[in-house]
Amino acid sequence: MELNVIQAGLLSSVQDGGRWGYQAQGVSLSGYADTDAATVASLLVRQPPGGPVLEAGMGLTRLQLPAPVTLAVTGAGTTCSIGGEEVPCYRPVRVWQPCELQVRVSRRQGYLALAPGINAPVVLGSASWQAGTPLGLEPVQAGQRIPLGPGTDTWQSVKTWQAATWGVRPPAWTVGPVPVRIVPGPAYPLCSLAAQTRLAGGTFTLSPMMSRMGLQLAEKLPDAATLPGMLSSPATRGHIQATPDGTLIVLQADAQPTGGYPLIGWVCEADQALLARLVPGDQVRFVLLTAEAAEALYLARAAFVRQLTAAIRVRYHFDQLRYGREFWGLDPGT
Repeated sequence: MELNVIQAGLLSSVQDGGRWGYQAQGVSLSGYADTDAATVASLLVRQPPGGPVLEAGMGLTRLQLPAPVTLAVTGAGTTCSIGGEEVPCYRPVRVWQPCELQVRVSRRQGYLALAPGINAPVVLGSASWQAGTPLGLEPVQAGQRIPLGPGTDTWQSVKTWQAATWGVRPPAWTVGPVPVRIVPGPAYPLCSLAAQTRLAGGTFTLSPMMSRMGLQLAEKLPDAATLPGMLSSPATRGHIQATPDGTLIVLQADAQPTGGYPLIGWVCEADQALLARLVPGDQVRFVLLTAEAAEALYLARAAFVRQLTAAIRVRYHFDQLRYGREFWGLDPGT
């Protein structure tokens, strides 16, 4: 089975949980930009978290779907339709007839998870595409065929598609500056009082200078030129670096694994997905936390994913009792 790309949004690509374990060799982590949305999409189609999904970029993505497949679309500002009919996001959708799926993303990216899953080649432990490298499938473009796993079920229906009566509630969107929790970095105590006050209580605006490598904030950090120089050190997603002119850069999924700018702080793992949903002109407000509080948030998120996995499994079980196991195309024993 293959997914035929008719039209692709800006910088659409196949991504998974990331290329872990190779940062010491100079390989970036890569992976999902919005980890929360991608994880929910995978769970909704009973695929393991961290598996390959299609990260649809800003704009319209049109795909010719094979059948039968189960899909789920998630992401901030994302809508989808089949044959001009709106399809609900954040729900499993069963497709029985070949058709065209349109995914429209008004913010940064949306996610499409499929069962059977995307059968992308794995390079250094990951199927993720990394910008500027030969790692992963090439960026999704018109005419491309993305391989899927084999379909096994034989359920027949006169319908083209049917959405589940249940789903996951999309995250609420904050009006005004988005609070982003950060842990102070080693350079934070070296900042002037004015810089610390600005970072802890001020509002920052996202500039148009953004990519999968990093986000640049429009407002400057005071007195950044007075910070002492430093040797290059490990860098990763969520690090907040200050350049000598005071520009703040928040590293993202494709960030380089080392950096030489002072590390002002790093964004808590629980809030990194928030930054992936922002577009130029959006504002953030940093909230300082201790490392212990950030760890507690990380553990709470992991517990939520486990609870969500169990809840989705229960809903699938009830649907099997109602429609039969073959309705969702599940393997025996699931």
